[in-house]
Amino acid sequence: MPAENPLHSLSSRPVPLRWRTLCGVALLSALAACGGGGDGGGGGTAASGTAQPSGQSSSTQAGSSTPVTAGGCYTVSGSKPAAPAGGGIALLPARGSAVSNYRVLDDARSAGLCYANYRREQVGLPPLVARDALNNVAQNHTAYMLANQTLTHDEVSGNAGYTGATPDARIQAAYPTNADAEVVAGANKWTSVANAQLSLSPKDSLVSDLINAPFHRASLLGSYASAGSGYAESVGPNGTGTAAYYYQTVDLADASQGGTDNQMVAYPFDGQADVPASWINSESPNPAPGYENKTMGYPVSLQAINTSLQFDADSFTITDAQGRNVDCLKVDSRSSGLSGAARGLAICTPLAPLASGQRYSVAVSGKLGGQAVNLNWSFTTR
Repeated sequence: MPAENPLHSLSSRPVPLRWRTLCGVALLSALAACGGGGDGGGGGTAASGTAQPSGQSSSTQAGSSTPVTAGGCYTVSGSKPAAPAGGGIALLPARGSAVSNYRVLDDARSAGLCYANYRREQVGLPPLVARDALNNVAQNHTAYMLANQTLTHDEVSGNAGYTGATPDARIQAAYPTNADAEVVAGANKWTSVANAQLSLSPKDSLVSDLINAPFHRASLLGSYASAGSGYAESVGPNGTGTAAYYYQTVDLADASQGGTDNQMVAYPFDGQADVPASWINSESPNPAPGYENKTMGYPVSLQAINTSLQFDADSFTITDAQGRNVDCLKVDSRSSGLSGAARGLAICTPLAPLASGQRYSVAVSGKLGGQAVNLNWSFTTR
């Protein structure tokens, strides 16, 4: 049976006006992923380059006046739900099951970005538009990571495949934009079987892991309009067996709010029914200090549409179907070392795996930009 080898761990750090994400995580029984950080906040869209289809086309089903949007890997039916009346803080209305029929695309480069868009549309955000220039930037950096066998955001001049020292430098050189971010993921696998077929499977694995990790998730569900994806792998002999190395990059650009300043994005979203019961905490920044590399419950997050607003989550509770509190560790921007990474974001990670097939309720109270926050929603584990 194949056994996976660990990747080294890195860390993330902010840059002025934009966010870079740097991390590497290792799982012994699953793929490793890295990424995370902030988002583009408010502002308009500054788009350049040629748009590629991000899996979106509109049509009307025969015999029906209901528009159906066919994604490259999913479909969207009906109209976007209306926001609740009033000016108080509210959840961005999730489209949930109206975004359905998900399937994994055949190549990892497009499968990863389509999976991110699938989750964005489910929570009520618009999909990211894939752009040629950003695809090229992401692919070049992914090739750099593979050529140098390193999971990183920074490139070293003189190394094979060098195209720019930092994510910001690479993105801005090819695609001038008012906001940018990058998430990267990597994994490796080894088996004692010679000439084994170890190509990445399923093809959306790396980005799926990024969505599961709450700081990575915050970037992919952030206020961006455009994206590019890159993927590279190497499979070949290693001693008497076979080794495989996988890398993926998603570059994000163009600040664009998918909602209003008084709206927030919950994940798992309200009514979500396919939530994993557990998660291995190998993320950097660490959302659960003291629980590095531990198997925990699935992290629950709440992030502002406009992350320039200060979000203080004074209370963040998760309860099971019997009304019992689930012990979870909460972090927000006031937590030590997380003032940048948790900007406009709060996370509560259960200390133990959740029960499978159970409904959980979430309640968060605090303040967003001086306004009171009192939000409730629920989800069900698979």
